[in-house]
Amino acid sequence: MLVAHDNVYERMSKDNLIKAFSRTVPAAPEKARPEITFNRSLEFPVPLGRG
Repeated sequence: MLVAHDNVYERMSKDNLIKAFSRTVPAAPEKARPEITFNRSLEFPVPLGRG
């Protein structure tokens, strides 16, 4: 599972021009984009031990 900020999803969803190299990087395939996005913060529950 890929988790990333909303901006990362936006950037990966469209072609991007890298001006310094005069090169366009194509959008990432849908399967390569984050499945979960967040815009401020995100917490992951971490199990501390086994029951």
